[in-house]
Amino acid sequence: KAHIEFSPIPLDDNTLVYGSLVSEGVEFYDLEELDSTALPKRKFYLAKKENGKWRSSGEFNDPIGAEQQQIGNGAISPDGNRFYFTRCEENFQGKVICRLFYSEKEGNKWGEPIEMNDLINLSGYTTTQPTVGRESKRNQEVIYFVSDRPEGKGGLDIWFTEYHARTKRFRAPQNAGAAINTPGTEFTPYYDVTTHSLYFS
Repeated sequence: KAHIEFSPIPLDDNTLVYGSLVSEGVEFYDLEELDSTALPKRKFYLAKKENGKWRSSGEFNDPIGAEQQQIGNGAISPDGNRFYFTRCEENFQGKVICRLFYSEKEGNKWGEPIEMNDLINLSGYTTTQPTVGRESKRNQEVIYFVSDRPEGKGGLDIWFTEYHARTKRFRAPQNAGAAINTPGTEFTPYYDVTTHSLYFS
């Protein structure tokens, strides 16, 4: 398409979820004339592999979509039961604030999105670009994300929180540390569960 596709997530060998701003051609918008709610929104879409070729299968909104917000940057838990994603919107100061949500699988359907707690979605700061890995000692699920919150190394940093399956709670976030984060900006983390490696920009 003419605009953007991003954040591909394989659900299985023949199903892919990806973010997109769908448009047949390049379009330009005068932000001084249009209210932000009138602008097109990024959403998730499904692609299916049929006879060796990928084909678009429409929106992925089970129920991920929110009409007035930008949606994107998805990640699925290693067991396939939680889908993490970002919703973004401008605050009253004109700053784009992103927050993390997740949906849990209930049989063959996804449940209603749940906003992650206030320690993760720290008020006034952006929290975005989740990726999911495993903690090596106890095999706990770890969600890495990007944030501009205080006490970072500078700019956007990579942070992480652990999910405890028994209590169904997320721990308070921790900074990924100086071995990863710099006084500049780190973003687009991706965790490879097969090699236990974190890739990022």
